[in-house]
Amino acid sequence: MQPPFEYQYPQQQTTEVPLGSSSSAPPSMDSSSIDSANATANGSGEIPQPDAAASVPAQNNEANIIISSFIIHDTITDIATEVGLTGLTIVNTWMLLNRRKTALVRFRNAVHNPPLSKTMLSHLDDIIHRLQMSLDALQHGSVALPAISHDLYQFAAHA
Repeated sequence: MQPPFEYQYPQQQTTEVPLGSSSSAPPSMDSSSIDSANATANGSGEIPQPDAAASVPAQNNEANIIISSFIIHDTITDIATEVGLTGLTIVNTWMLLNRRKTALVRFRNAVHNPPLSKTMLSHLDDIIHRLQMSLDALQHGSVALPAISHDLYQFAAHA
């Protein structure tokens, strides 16, 4: 006795089709005799339509489309998350650099004993200016990132 969940598929007889044969039917029968046999077996005189098992490739195709849409959704969502996190990283970096620049400006403007030389002040001014240019670039470069991240999430929702 076999367990109820195991299905034994019936043995199928296979017939080899000789190479060069254009027919998909076994060599002993031509396709017209198969069609007429199917039509009379059907009783209606019509050639029978494929059964539900023939629709399995269509169902597999639909499943592949659904799986593809999930993959697309997950990929776009991951990218949107990374863009958003990059935006947050840039904002955090900007805040850290801005604090350092502020500390550098305070140091430059403080009274030092002995006072800083003009060469040192000029060098500090140059560093502060370049740091400010970097801060401006970070700020302008990161402005669009939240909007891009949001747009990517919306795109993923419709994918």
